[in-house]
Parts: sequence; structure tokens; C-alpha cells
Amino acid sequence: MHVRALVILVLLAGSAHADELDRAKQLEAALEYEQALAIVDVLLAKGGADPGRFVELEMFAGRLAGGLDRAQAAEGHFVRALSVWPDAGLPDGSSPKITAPFAAARARARPLQVKVVTGDDAVAIDVVDPVDLVRRIEVTVEDAARATRVERGPRVALRAGDTPTSVIALDERGNRVWVGAAPPRPVKPPSPTRPGPRRGLFARPVTWFVLAGYALAGGGFAAYMFRRTQADFDRRRDEGGHDFTELEKLERVGGRYGTIANVHFGAALATGLVGAFLMVRGARDRRPAAVTWHYTGSGFAVAGRF
Repeated sequence: MHVRALVILVLLAGSAHADELDRAKQLEAALEYEQALAIVDVLLAKGGADPGRFVELEMFAGRLAGGLDRAQAAEGHFVRALSVWPDAGLPDGSSPKITAPFAAARARARPLQVKVVTGDDAVAIDVVDPVDLVRRIEVTVEDAARATRVERGPRVALRAGDTPTSVIALDERGNRVWVGAAPPRPVKPPSPTRPGPRRGLFARPVTWFVLAGYALAGGGFAAYMFRRTQADFDRRRDEGGHDFTELEKLERVGGRYGTIANVHFGAALATGLVGAFLMVRGARDRRPAAVTWHYTGSGFAVAGRF
């Protein structure tokens, strides 16, 4: 219901403007330039004209002012019209009172140039505007919820999630003198990842895995020597005829190999677990862990701050 009412109001306003412009044209035909110019000035002062309508009204006002011998005022109207539409022209057979100020206006008019600049937090324009036509902008913005709003000002601030869709340059009375699309909002590049602190030698998982490998290899060699010494002991004991001292020596050697094998296998397990812990922690947190270890004579001691 509200939408239908709004449409009806817009149509009525457009119809009223058309009736007033037709009345001005009738007055021009009757050589009532003063009254016709008053109507056109009112239409321009109301604002809301699109660029085509703005040029039409300014050109009409220029012709009327020229017909009233107001050359300077006529030239001003023509300059504003030519700034928006450089190809505008007069009807054939126009009076010299009109063509003279128009020629002067064309000589000094420069096309209005507008560049929209969309920043991180606002939309603004960069203009080439010799006659100071543009006073503010009108920006249509779509927010994160896809709802649209229209804001006006010298520049329009943007909120988080806003996407500007169109920009209109307005003169001091609110007439549209330029219409364009807004460039997309710039995307901020991701912040560079700062490298974590460099880990010390014993805070790296690979160090502990290497130590585990060496311990495992040492334990394997000691276990091999233990089995070999045990087989030699069993063979000599079963053969008989060997001195007890010789067998006791083999037993001591085998025992040492067995102890070494156990210590190395334990060290391999401990260092492997430390390496695995550091690897898991490194995937979660790049902060290095302080780990120390030493051999006690009967095993490995591992201490750390994780």
C-alpha cells in the first residue's frame, strides 16, 4: 500500500513538472519571457532533475534570458548546460541575442569530469568542475543484510559490510548533474604471517628422533653381542673342560652387553617420546620448548619445560 502511494506521488510530481514546463513554453511562444523564465527558475530551484532534464531546463532558461537581453545570465545558464552535455545546441534560426551568449559559453565551457573514489571507509569524488557545479554526492549503499539506503554529503562514510552501488553528483539545489557506478570497495590484503622464533637444537623434534635412532642402533648392537656372548658361554659350558674363570668372564661380558642394550632401548623410547611430543606441540604452538637430558650412568634423565 505504501509503495503504491509513493509511486502515485512520484507520478503526480512528474506530471506537475511537465505541466509547468509546458506552461513556460506557451509563455515563450507568446513572448512572455519574464514569466516563462520565472517558472523555469522555480523548476531548477526545486531540484531532483536528472542530467537530461537539468540540461533542458538550463538551455531553456538561457534562451529566455537571452531574449530579455540578459546576456550574462544567459551565458551562465548555457555554460552549466554545456558542462553536463557538451553537445547541447540551439534551435536553427535562433536570435543573435541568444546565439551570442551561447557562443561565449561554448568558448569557456569545459566538460564536467567526475571520478568516484571508494576507500576503506568512505566514498568520495575527484572532479574537474570549472563552473563549480558539484556541491555534494548521493550514494546508494547496500549493507550486509542486502538492505539499501541513500546517503548524501561531500563524502559518504561506509560501515562494515557496506557495498556502494551508485553515485550521483548533485548541484547546490539537488539536481543530478552526473550519474555513475561506484567502484568496488578495496579488499585489504591479509596480514603477512610473522615467522615464529627460531628453535634451539634440543627444542626440535628431529634432534630427538636422531638420538632415538642412535640409541636404538646401539641397543640393537648390544643385544646382538649379548646373544652372541650367551651362545659362546652355553657352548663352552656344554663342551666341558673349560676353566670356571673363563666362563665367569664370559658371563660378566654378557651381563654388561645386556645392561647396555636395556639402557639404549630405554633411551630410544624416552627420546622418541620427547620428539613426538615436540612435533605435536609444534603443530599447535610454535613456541619452542626447553628440554635438557643427560646420561646418569645407569640410564638417561630427561627434564623440560613444556
